[in-house]
Amino acid sequence: MKNPNRTKLLSLLAFFLLSAISFAQTKAQNSPFEKYKKSTTSEFEFRKLQFQVEAMRASLPPNTPLPKGVGVPFVYGETSDGKLVIEVEVWGSDLPKDVDARKESMYQAIVVSTAAFSFAFHPALEETFKKWTVIQFSDSERFQKAHGKVVDPYIGNYENGELVLR
Repeated sequence: MKNPNRTKLLSLLAFFLLSAISFAQTKAQNSPFEKYKKSTTSEFEFRKLQFQVEAMRASLPPNTPLPKGVGVPFVYGETSDGKLVIEVEVWGSDLPKDVDARKESMYQAIVVSTAAFSFAFHPALEETFKKWTVIQFSDSERFQKAHGKVVDPYIGNYENGELVLR
């Protein structure tokens, strides 16, 4: 005759063993996002990416749609004295021919850059933006027409609150 306590004990042991195996299999399936939580990205790199995202968002309607011929600002690098270099690609033939109208089109990209900078780096201090950023406007059309020749693509520069066209 079988021992009823032993049968109960074996059944209970089998249950716990199956539960442990099931739990181990469930536990082994990590979230696909775990690897990102251990990222080595610096705070600065993260904030530069935040700038990129906010510049894209701010450039789309209904926010501040950029004029024809003006691209979305993006972080290009840093100057030797620590200023953030923001690049805006433009298409020269699509920009207004009148100098004041051209400047106004380019100022729209500066407004987007200011909003993105405020979102990513510093809350709404225009003076900080003016002091610590340089915006370069490069004409992509000049690259295309150069056919491998060296060309200076920059048609404008914004620094210390002043936009200068070349």
